[in-house]
Amino acid sequence: MDKCKARVQSRNIWDDFHPRTCSRKAVKDGFCLIHHPEEETKREKLRGERYKASNPYYRAMDRIGELEREVEELKSKIISYEIRSC
Repeated sequence: MDKCKARVQSRNIWDDFHPRTCSRKAVKDGFCLIHHPEEETKREKLRGERYKASNPYYRAMDRIGELEREVEELKSKIISYEIRSC
């Protein structure tokens, strides 16, 4: 049985701090499903999306972007209305 080739740190405080090989079974490309690069990328993307959704700064920046787009849309409507009325 092939083992995952990812190097991991132990979470136990009494273990040494040297990295060791993951003990899970390798499933794709020599990695387990936890440490496969594609799966890690997906998890990182989801983590970033959840962080942005919960962080007030990012919510405020998204709202500012929406309002700026709305202002530009209204400006273009006003300009087109002024052109038609002349």
